Amino acid sequence: MSVFIEISVTQDTATAKLAELGRITGDPATLLMMSAKKIKDFVQLYHEGFDGAWRGSHYMSGPHSGEWEKEVAASWQEPVLIDNHVAMVVNTHPHLAHKITGGTITPVHAKYLTIPLVPEAKGVPAREFSDSLFVIKTHGPASQGVLAKNVHTGSGKRAGFDVVPIYALVDSVEQYPWPGAMPPQMELQAIFDESFMLDFDLAIEGAAA
Repeated sequence: MSVFIEISVTQDTATAKLAELGRITGDPATLLMMSAKKIKDFVQLYHEGFDGAWRGSHYMSGPHSGEWEKEVAASWQEPVLIDNHVAMVVNTHPHLAHKITGGTITPVHAKYLTIPLVPEAKGVPAREFSDSLFVIKTHGPASQGVLAKNVHTGSGKRAGFDVVPIYALVDSVEQYPWPGAMPPQMELQAIFDESFMLDFDLAIEGAAA
């Protein structure tokens, strides 16, 4: 005596799921945007947690310490649909791309780059730091001198001043790609694929509900 397991497809269920599959295939924009939103949330959290990883061996704390980390994370924008098959997630911070790719940094609106040499100068343009800065020329392949100021010392007969370098003046600096500036592409792809397929499965299941 044989045992039979009858397997059949309910016509209404199959029709509804096939119809939903056709709709998603022809117009995947909704699922695409849902997955792009999860990518945006992921990279924003990634950079919020990156924090001290931006600080290299020459890191110097100053009045604007921590602002870079916050600005990079906050600069991730909500995804924008380019067409039914492409969505874009953009970070508008002006310097993140340079951290990712590296390259030579040259002055744009001045003759030289000003590199802070003291904590209080970090994040402060030289023109805003003090009107008493003066140039001391030096010799070197890239260095063009320093911007310095006189600092009064002592009192009475011992009064005097020290010359304190505030900014180095250079023609350019070389920025190397920063390790981990972005998550690996394979990780982003995996998150997108997992999110898209999860939302896809939920949409198909919902069609037969």
